[in-house]
Amino acid sequence: MTFNHLKAEIAVLGFAVLVALLAIGWVLAGPSPVRDADLGPDPFGPGTPVGPEPRVQDVDLAGAKILEGADRAFKAGFFETAAKFYVDFDLRYAGTKVYDDKAPRVWEQLRLCYASMGQSGEAVDRPLKARKDLHARWQALRDDPQAAPAALKAFLADLPAGDGRRPLVEARLSR
Repeated sequence: MTFNHLKAEIAVLGFAVLVALLAIGWVLAGPSPVRDADLGPDPFGPGTPVGPEPRVQDVDLAGAKILEGADRAFKAGFFETAAKFYVDFDLRYAGTKVYDDKAPRVWEQLRLCYASMGQSGEAVDRPLKARKDLHARWQALRDDPQAAPAALKAFLADLPAGDGRRPLVEARLSR
């Protein structure tokens, strides 16, 4: 018997032992049939709320947490990551109290992130100016309960996708 022939037999024997052990384990564990009747009614069926609606306080806390992460990334020198966090905050939390409180600082941090990455000039200033203008327009529209629907529609058309003010403007338009 040659050495290669012996290796082949050991490999086949090892594979056979493995299959046998798996089969024995499957037989010993046995199937445990679970029927729908055993589970009872679906607790998350149609119309069942999964959880409570987020409170304004929770939204503000989440926005503050994103800013903490962005600040930590900025301090650690991860300017691209920090910029992504600041942009995410700028879009997602626009229209909230935490956004109104922190927006000027976020814009300045964004400018610093881009400068640290070697980006400056018109490519950075134009989007930031647009965000500042949208913020000023929103503050004027928000504080005017008699704002014309045409002004609200024009503002809505200027908002980027995913902006946090979109649902607020759409709610005012649907009244």
